[in-house]
Amino acid sequence: MRGTGISYNGPVGTTDAAATVRRCARGALVATALLLSACSRPADPAAVPPAEPLRFVLLADPQFGFASKDKGWAEESANLRWALGEIRGLKPAFVAILGDFVQTPLHDAEAKAFRDEIAALGPGIPVHLLPGNHEVGRRPTPESLAWYRKRFGPDRGSFESGGCRFLFLDTSLLEDPSGAPDEAAAQAKWLAESLRTARDDIAACRIRRLFLLQHHPWFWTQPDDRAIGEILSTELRKEWLPPLEAAKAAVFAGHSHAFRTGRTEAGLEMFTTGSLSRAFHPDVQGFLVADLDDAGLRVRQIELPEPLKKPPVR
Repeated sequence: MRGTGISYNGPVGTTDAAATVRRCARGALVATALLLSACSRPADPAAVPPAEPLRFVLLADPQFGFASKDKGWAEESANLRWALGEIRGLKPAFVAILGDFVQTPLHDAEAKAFRDEIAALGPGIPVHLLPGNHEVGRRPTPESLAWYRKRFGPDRGSFESGGCRFLFLDTSLLEDPSGAPDEAAAQAKWLAESLRTARDDIAACRIRRLFLLQHHPWFWTQPDDRAIGEILSTELRKEWLPPLEAAKAAVFAGHSHAFRTGRTEAGLEMFTTGSLSRAFHPDVQGFLVADLDDAGLRVRQIELPEPLKKPPVR
């Protein structure tokens, strides 16, 4: 196993989150830099989340059927098996797979092959799935959403781990709501309410941090990156980055088949993981490992080994 490339230890990763939680428990108002908001009121010590180290893994775009154009998935299967073997050794609290499990939307055989491989990880490490455009389409419809939910589970929701809250959603539906406007409106309402609740829970020290898991990145390195097909639109950024910043969120995404990291002036962190299928750029393939502890948040990439590497497709 080899960690390469991104090793994010910038200003956002320097706040002593555990000390913040302890001071909150004593009822003090604590001003924290970027990671956590100051607690607005004393917290019940019994309700303060634990501050033990938390490790989780983010991988994206295994995309069964990509290399062979739907004629098979031997390459993608081998890459995923390698990743799952590495993950067992890392012993994370959970794994999140950030969309594009298959090459072609509604492809039952590719979906089954992917699910069968993931099942080999075993019950000891939870796996959280969220949709990409290759599952629900670039223009999701009620039919494609129903297909996804039947085979993979909910396309939006939340869970908690290590005293942190994780939200996940369908960014294809966010980017193009025209095929399922009612679903898109429901998701937007849910996201706005979830961000408000998380902001309040951080202020009251009920959670340590908020993370948002999604398929498309908001941006690559800075929030005014030119809008292209591999990142979300400028209009969506204007709408959603302010409430994400208010909630002190960190965001993990895939889709771009490239490793990127960036942040806004207000402290929102954006991490984009490379893919487990072919890269789009002169980049590396692999996945991300995130560690949160007293020293802050650190993110590193684990690179696909040489025998499995393939040339980029663009």
